[in-house]
Amino acid sequence: MENRAHAIAVGLFTLLLLVATIFAYWWLSGQRQILASYTIVSKLPVTGLSVESAVKFRGVDVGKVTNIAFDPNTLTTIFIQIEVPDSLQLSQQTYAELRMQGITGLSYIDLNIDTATTDNVTKPNKVLLAGDKINLRPTMLDHLMIEGPKLLAQSQALIASTSQLSETANKLIASVDGQQLARSLNNLNSASSKISPMLDSATLAFNHVNQLTSDKNQQQLLLTIDSLKQTSDAVRPLIADLSATAKNFTSMTGHLEQNATQVLDTLNHETLPKINALTQTTEHELKHVDRAISIIEDNPQSLIFGQPAEQPGPGEAGFNR
Repeated sequence: MENRAHAIAVGLFTLLLLVATIFAYWWLSGQRQILASYTIVSKLPVTGLSVESAVKFRGVDVGKVTNIAFDPNTLTTIFIQIEVPDSLQLSQQTYAELRMQGITGLSYIDLNIDTATTDNVTKPNKVLLAGDKINLRPTMLDHLMIEGPKLLAQSQALIASTSQLSETANKLIASVDGQQLARSLNNLNSASSKISPMLDSATLAFNHVNQLTSDKNQQQLLLTIDSLKQTSDAVRPLIADLSATAKNFTSMTGHLEQNATQVLDTLNHETLPKINALTQTTEHELKHVDRAISIIEDNPQSLIFGQPAEQPGPGEAGFNR
């Protein structure tokens, strides 16, 4: 009987020790609150995420990942089981993002609320129930990874276009004549300096036009137009007379032209040859007169005593050395 009593005592002690161990583990682990489990649905790779990875809500630790598995129906969808406090009361606008934890290569789940679709963030009207699904959205880095090849292709095309444009610009610059460009700039400067006076003149002209378009000037202009109309009506008979006179003058001009032609023929064939002959005779006589004047200048006494006899030359009678 004593052995049986000792066995019962040892069993009870062992049971109490087990209960105390479980209570101590529960107390020390801090799991003294009700947890809610949710499933995050991801169509993106979850690199760096593992069981026991942290789950954060707006950057604050609230839970952990309990399981990661593929969707039985498709291998492109991943189910991530998480546990967070039930008091968190996640709304139906909650979404998840996979973020990197420093440079360790590890990842964690970051929960957030889409404020674009709800105005009440602190107290959501519709709360997620335990076991509901939360979509995993791509982060900015995921967008860059997806759009990276397209951006790279566009960058390469842009670089190629820029290179071609640079070559074209270099060729254009090389083909530009510096001196001609300088002259063109000087001409442009000169033209721009002349534009200012033209603008001033145009301004004055516009001012005059504005003055002319006043009501008083418009009335005067209408009166002037009426006067011009009356004057034109009165001038029409005079214009007809002038037209007849012009015809008569034209016929008279024809006769004058014919008479002028006859006069020119007479001058060319009769008068001018005679004047030419008279001119030649006068020139010959002038030569004689010039010669006589030269003799008088050399021997003035020749006017009284006549022209002296010429001295004999060598070999002639009376020649003296």
